Amino acid sequence: MIKNSKTLYKGKKILLIVIGLSVSLLADSNRFTRNDNTKIVTDHVTGLQWADNEKGRDISWRKAIEKCQNYILGGYDDWRVPNVNELRSIVDLESSRTIEIGKYKISLVLDPAFKLYPDLMEHRLYFWSSTSEPGSPNFFVYVVSMKYGHIDFAGYGLKDHDTNPVRCVRGGV
Repeated sequence: MIKNSKTLYKGKKILLIVIGLSVSLLADSNRFTRNDNTKIVTDHVTGLQWADNEKGRDISWRKAIEKCQNYILGGYDDWRVPNVNELRSIVDLESSRTIEIGKYKISLVLDPAFKLYPDLMEHRLYFWSSTSEPGSPNFFVYVVSMKYGHIDFAGYGLKDHDTNPVRCVRGGV
């Protein structure tokens, strides 16, 4: 009797874990919504709003800061470059999508609420953040890969050699 009771208990515990996972996945599917009129994606968990309206191009980190500070979209003028944690929050490792760039097909881990623009994604697929690397705050800044979802860093230094796209954000902080 005791042996069967333990086995039954273990079975119930596993069942509850599976049910919990299903509920969690359903909740995440509505995390982001995109307004096609304003071209703004809203994150209902963090309250952040993301600009998702342009094809863009790679620019230096300093130009990215300027671009977001001077940006107006959907009647809002308080856009900024996201910090590395905010930027990483739009990565969805479970929903890889493929985009064609020329003759190449590339898988991306950007949440499905965001549009995929081939000319925005054609280079290294890293996006600028506003977060500096603690050991070298005057030279390195973190970037997030929309291909693999990992965090890396790029030099922004005095000559602004590295260029990446930027996705402006508002709210939070």
